Amino acid sequence: MFKSSVVILILLFVSCGNNKWDPDLQYQQQSAAIQLKQNNHLRALEIEAVESLRDLESRILVDMKVGENIYKLNDLLGLQYKVLAQNFIENKLWERRLYLWENIVSSNWSLDSLQFKLCQKNRDFVILTINGDRIVNVEFL
Repeated sequence: MFKSSVVILILLFVSCGNNKWDPDLQYQQQSAAIQLKQNNHLRALEIEAVESLRDLESRILVDMKVGENIYKLNDLLGLQYKVLAQNFIENKLWERRLYLWENIVSSNWSLDSLQFKLCQKNRDFVILTINGDRIVNVEFL
């Protein structure tokens, strides 16, 4: 019994002696695993942001119709636009407005959002002709 215990202890000691614990190697492996998780998380956030941009564009394309009330779409488009032309006809203000994609995105998210960082800047998105509070014409660019 004593001999078998000694043999087991010797074998255990010899087998463990070949696989020394290396704290530097363990640290490198753990750091690499953490970095991989962070990269995967950031990539997932980017994919989600791109999908939300596509969803917004799709909603705008579907919801923006001639005859719609412009105030209903202010939530979707925001209030930042360039006035291309303006005229009063029969006590109604007629305007042609140019909406830029980056302004639409910034009104739905913040300027610091990932969506804004990923969106295409200086992209003319749509020109609306409005008579008072109704959309008369829509030109997607």
